[in-house]
Amino acid sequence: MDTANVYDNPVRLVNAINSVHDDYLPTITADGNQLVFTRQGKRDDENVMISEWKKGKWQSSRSFGSAINTKKNEGMAKFEAHGKAFYFAGCMRDDTEGGCDIYQATLQDGEVQKVNRLEGELNSHFWDSQPA
Repeated sequence: MDTANVYDNPVRLVNAINSVHDDYLPTITADGNQLVFTRQGKRDDENVMISEWKKGKWQSSRSFGSAINTKKNEGMAKFEAHGKAFYFAGCMRDDTEGGCDIYQATLQDGEVQKVNRLEGELNSHFWDSQPA
């Protein structure tokens, strides 16, 4: 194992990303230019947030808005390697079957183009969440 890129001392990311709320479960695109994470809000709901690496620094995090986030819980987002889509857990939404299900969001230029609940046997009548 190459230990040249292993960090013994974690560094807190800038305030542009972190907030006074709980921010957790981060994932980053393979090119290192986008970071998504879960933020627990004032009402204990969870939302998917994004920050982009531009001009040598992380930009202020922002919500994906209503394309992803509802008044229910959405989170645990994980990018596909190419960064053009990610998977997330959506809970208690109108189309969930078991409390939480796995969804795919496709992106173009960092903006959500389409959100689909995954079909087939992956989602069940049970609690399905935390894609990786």
